[in-house]
Amino acid sequence: MKVQVFHESANGARTDLGMFELPHMPPIAEPFPVNSQTFYLAKAYFGPDEDGMYQLILEGEPGHMQ
Repeated sequence: MKVQVFHESANGARTDLGMFELPHMPPIAEPFPVNSQTFYLAKAYFGPDEDGMYQLILEGEPGHMQ
């Protein structure tokens, strides 16, 4: 599924992290890697919209993959 991923900061500001092709949505509160070094926690997801797109909202400070 095509998923538009956003990071939402504590003050409510959203940053668009891009489009991802995912086999399924990650469970809420699980780490979601946005690249090979950084992850955020899954907060919520929405969709599909009228175009078949989903949204994934991430939260928290960036974590680093080890």
